[in-house]
Amino acid sequence: MPALLQTPAYARALLTAGREKEIETAVKDRLKRQSILEREPPTELWVLLAETTLEVTVGGEQVMREQLARLVTMSTFPHVTLRVVPNSAGANPGLDGSFKIIKVKEGEVAFVEAPNGGRLVAEVAEVETFKLRFDRIGAVVLPVDSSRTLIKQYMEAMT
Repeated sequence: MPALLQTPAYARALLTAGREKEIETAVKDRLKRQSILEREPPTELWVLLAETTLEVTVGGEQVMREQLARLVTMSTFPHVTLRVVPNSAGANPGLDGSFKIIKVKEGEVAFVEAPNGGRLVAEVAEVETFKLRFDRIGAVVLPVDSSRTLIKQYMEAMT
């Protein structure tokens, strides 16, 4: 679940499970970063989310329902594109781990997620491989409306 889309309760549950020492500080920092989606002009965000992320109940059913509701809401914003990689897609490049492609003044960089940090990729040729990987994952995802419907189905199943 991308940190930019997490609810406070979901973030807290995740950080607790990860044995974060300063949980409330980490939650506050995580939520503060979400402000980039609210500024003018808002940051453009494209997310390809594995369906398995919707299946794992983090923090209990109430926390998970709220998290799924947040995804539905965020997916309606014009600057947020949220698409789900269905389990039926099988093996795909997204299974190797999460990453981000970030536009900066100098061009684009990639950030590879890892516990306790990650790795920033600035080399143009390597960033291109991540862009290609994103496109290949994108070839097997559900359309935006179908993704939103699937998220709603998981949310409704938790009532």
